Amino acid sequence: MYSIPKVIRKIVKEDHPENVEFPGYIKGDIIEGAYSAADLFFFPSYEETEGIVILEALASKQQVLVRDIPVYNGWLENEVNCYMGTTNDQFAHLIEALVEENIPSTRQKDTYFPQVSGVATSIKTLKEELEQKGHQVYIFTTTDPNAKEFEEDVIRMPSVPFVSFKDRRIVVRGMWYAYLIAKELELDLIHTHTEFGAGLLGKMAILHGLPQIIERFPTTNLVIVGDGPYVDKLRSLAEELEISGNVQFVGEVPNDQVAIYYKAADYFVSASTSETQGLTYTEAMASGTQCVAEGNAYLNNLFNHETLGVTFKKDADFPSTFIDYVESGIKPDDAILKEKLYEISATNFGNLMFEFYEDMINYYDQLLLEKEAAASIERIKKYVGGTKMTQIGFIGTGVMGAAIVRNMMKNGLAVNVYNRTKSKTDDLIKEGATWKASPAELTASSEIIFTMVGFPTDVEAIYFGEKGIFTEDLTNKIVIDLTTSTPTLAEKIAVKAQELGGAALDAPVSGGDLGAKNGTLTIMVGGDPVIYEKLQPIFKTFGKTIMWHGASGKGQHTKMANQIMIAGTMTGMTEMLVYANKTGLELNKVIETLSGGSAANWSLTNYSPRILNEDYSPGFFVKHFIKDLKIALDEAEKLNLELPSTSLAVKLYEKLANKGFEDDGTQALIKLWWNDGKQPDVKN
Repeated sequence: MYSIPKVIRKIVKEDHPENVEFPGYIKGDIIEGAYSAADLFFFPSYEETEGIVILEALASKQQVLVRDIPVYNGWLENEVNCYMGTTNDQFAHLIEALVEENIPSTRQKDTYFPQVSGVATSIKTLKEELEQKGHQVYIFTTTDPNAKEFEEDVIRMPSVPFVSFKDRRIVVRGMWYAYLIAKELELDLIHTHTEFGAGLLGKMAILHGLPQIIERFPTTNLVIVGDGPYVDKLRSLAEELEISGNVQFVGEVPNDQVAIYYKAADYFVSASTSETQGLTYTEAMASGTQCVAEGNAYLNNLFNHETLGVTFKKDADFPSTFIDYVESGIKPDDAILKEKLYEISATNFGNLMFEFYEDMINYYDQLLLEKEAAASIERIKKYVGGTKMTQIGFIGTGVMGAAIVRNMMKNGLAVNVYNRTKSKTDDLIKEGATWKASPAELTASSEIIFTMVGFPTDVEAIYFGEKGIFTEDLTNKIVIDLTTSTPTLAEKIAVKAQELGGAALDAPVSGGDLGAKNGTLTIMVGGDPVIYEKLQPIFKTFGKTIMWHGASGKGQHTKMANQIMIAGTMTGMTEMLVYANKTGLELNKVIETLSGGSAANWSLTNYSPRILNEDYSPGFFVKHFIKDLKIALDEAEKLNLELPSTSLAVKLYEKLANKGFEDDGTQALIKLWWNDGKQPDVKN
């Protein structure tokens, strides 16, 4: 209180009007009731920085009036979940209008049977559908004097009738009690479901448009079914517009008679902008009655065929839209209606909601996983920056892997090595590398682990298999897969690494055996950008062009783009040599000429000289290239893309492999034209 200016304190405590109360400090255990008991929560602060009191008021289902300031952007919306003003005159007008109920309430109300509403029906329908699928569903709702004494799986919290609509009730206390019960039940998911009271405007728009409709169709009658706090206002408006003779108020009717009114009508009309369930529209369609309603994203999709109904954009469009629709003479179509009724059926509703719940649970589980891994990630980021991180592990010492290890050791890094065929590590061990008998043993004695194997199945075995990397604790460790593999597997590895306290990057490379030997590989990285930056010194021991492309899997996607490009340059380079040779050109001169023009490319520069020297040793195996291109085609299919050139390249290389050349280098493609890869003599 003493942070408030003295003059304000004096007004509040001593000189305030009789209808102003200052109760002072309110204890936390009764603050919920204090919020709920008020008619309005008014908070005109200029300096609010968090909006906690606003959240408390909203949680208590209170009507809220605030000053329009930036802190509320994004979570408070004027005339949706609150009202906003900027001047004292505006505040005075809004307070009077809210208290006198001359503008729609934005207060959320809890509702469930025995209260009758679209929300209650929707909740009950969803509960029954989920229970039929074997799920346990609990309802947390308000007390109600008409409720049964015992209701299975229904938890009721203390409540009072809503001020202007006594059939609806609002919780006044018991949220903590409900939280404790929910915690004890160990619920997998909580779905909050409330209705908003702002339906008056829609009905008023219909009445305002009715005179124009009556002028065109004099026998028109509007039947308003139901009850509520605004009935008297609607009656008064009908009298004011002099259309009382064409408007019939039948009040609330029993549930089993509602369908009679739908069927009796020629059209069901609504201009509501706050319909949250859409049950009235679906009930109308189920009764075979066409609809004319104010459009929104949901209703525009619901009435996606003119035989079902039509929507209009704003209130003023209602009469003309209705008249045009009636005059069009469009009749219902049973086949279209049947399809739509299944789409909005309780069964489909239950299926869709369950799918949504599963998605939310999976999403939440992923968030928890990321949160739990965050501490480990932060430790790794700090750890990588230190001097201790010099013990490297490298799995897969083939043509390129061995060259990468040599470059690491040349730069002073201590490297542990493992390969399925131990003999392929013999030379590296003589040069200073340390042999480890399994991926697990290598992981246990290394801080950073690189893998470079042949196929995704090999990657899976190295990481997830018996004595694999993931059988060890990865706390403060990083794994980097240099293999060209699938983006999906890269993402899977990253998730598992985080679970084990570590981190993972996918970093496929391009440049072949020459790039590996010369330390000039192109490295395409996906994963945490901070770890990527910290590992730059190690990447630079064997790479020249090193680029981060995004989250886990993005490095592999970039490599797919690379392989798609190479598929074109390899087939193009091969066909160029076949063509140039057949025309009698001197191939060395052709290669030199093309390398200086727009046809220049890496394949031309590095592989065409090998072909002329009949060198088909693998800088990159044919079998591995086929694997890469098939991954690219699989990913393209997921994106609904057709890659005809890449598809043709796969067929050509598969033909080459079937001839027994799968262990040759990719330049061996020319053997499809040149017998054993020997340049044919051509007589001019």
